[in-house]
Parts: sequence; C-alpha cells; structure tokens
Amino acid sequence: MDQNTPQNIQNTESTPDMKTLTCKVEKIVFHNEKNKYTVMSVMRDDGRHFRLLGNIDSVKENDALMATGSWNKDEKYGWQFKAETIEILSADDELDEREYIECKICEVRVLKAETGFASAKAECLDDSTVRLSGRLANVSVGSMIRAYGKWTHDEKYGDEFHVSKWEYQKEGESANPAEEEFSQIDSSDLVIPNTVSTIADEAFEGCENLLSVTIPDSVTSIGAGAFSGCKQLHSVTLPSSIETIEEQTFSGCKSLDTITIPDSVTSIGAGAFEGCVFRDL
Repeated sequence: MDQNTPQNIQNTESTPDMKTLTCKVEKIVFHNEKNKYTVMSVMRDDGRHFRLLGNIDSVKENDALMATGSWNKDEKYGWQFKAETIEILSADDELDEREYIECKICEVRVLKAETGFASAKAECLDDSTVRLSGRLANVSVGSMIRAYGKWTHDEKYGDEFHVSKWEYQKEGESANPAEEEFSQIDSSDLVIPNTVSTIADEAFEGCENLLSVTIPDSVTSIGAGAFSGCKQLHSVTLPSSIETIEEQTFSGCKSLDTITIPDSVTSIGAGAFEGCVFRDL
C-alpha cells in the first residue's frame, strides 16, 4: 500500500494483501440481482467515506458490514475497497453486542471531532492493557466501562478492540453517553471536555462554523493541523499543559485574532499560524 492509500483505516490483516474492516452503508450505488455484485457508498466510524465493491444479497442502507478484501485505486472514483467476503453485522443501526470487555479508561485521544471518533488506552480486570477505538470522545478518564464490539488488528498499533457501544459501570454516571455527539460544531463556541488528553492531527480541520475554542488542562498534545482551515475561528485559549504547538495547527484560520499562549510552550512548528492576523497574543 503506497503513501496515497486511505489513512487511519483500522484493518484486520488476514493475509499480506488482504484487510478486514467495518463500515456502515450510506447508499446502494449498483446491485446486480443475478450475481449479487454490489457497489456501495459506505462510511467508517471515524467519518471517512469510500466505495465498497463485492457480492452480497439483501443489503440495505444503514446496515453495518464487515468486509475482507483489498484496496484498489480507480482512475475515476479513487480508492475503493474490493471485498472477497462481506458479512452483515447489524441492520437499521442495531448494535452488534456479541463480544464485550470491561476495563478502566486511562487515556483518550480524539481522532475525528465531527463524529466523536477516538482511541483510548484502558486497563482490563486482569491488569492487561488494551487499545480501544470507536465513538469514545465522551468517556471519562478513570471510569470503568463495558465496551461491546470486536477485536481487530491495526497495522500501526497492533491488536485493538473496535467499540460499537459502551456504557459506564459506575452508578450515577450517564447510562449511554456513547450515543451523544462529542462536538456540535454547528454551535460556535467549543469547550473541549476534560476527559480528553490528546487532540489528533486534523481533528477539527475545516470546521467553518467554529468561532472559539477552550482547551482544558487535561489536554497534553494537540496534533499538526488540528484546527487548520477553521476560517471563522477568532479566539483560542490554550492550557498550561501544552509545551509544543505543532506545524500547521492553526493555518488558514484567517479570522484568528486572539490566542492565549501559556508560558509552558517552548516550541512552535512551521506554519502553525500561517494566514492568521493577531490582535491579542
């Protein structure tokens, strides 16, 4: 797979050339009733869209699928996933609950703000450490949860548990916060919750309705290009826990005129504020 292959797709490796991934059907583009060959527009939990090709019967919009196959690049449509096998995991947004683990959340890393997609480091009851992925941006660090989903294998991080649903195991906490949106970007003022420790590269890229951002002290790392292209963003408050502002973090934020940079910041990456015109620093 070359450097232009779709990134941040969490795959399970079955052979050197075969991958397994899960997704949700957005639209049936083509279906041959005779041989069941189907072209679908699908979306991963991290909000990324692509075309899935393969033979499957009785599939419909909103079905959750697990597909094993390989990536192919089409001159017209770009990267597509050609599946050798496709399994329907659930229909009409019913969550797959065939496997679960109970664990304590140690760290949360936001990967895609629009969907609340995040990864988390957790400690299981047997003291082993596990990596989780899914809509986890609202989960509280230090809390015990029961996570439903499936084990997968990521090429970069190794084995991880892909979460379709989770719930707190302590009384008095939200019964099902996994159904909430982490970030309502349509609202102009964003306050990132103190459950978040890391904001991933390009997590808020292109959120054009965003006007202001307040980042709590729980956040220790903000990725490159995290807020790039937020054209209406005009005010940012950074926490004293941040030491580095990565490259392109606020590039293209042409309305950004006020930012609080704490004394803890010791380095600023190339182009971090490219295109910004500051009034107050």
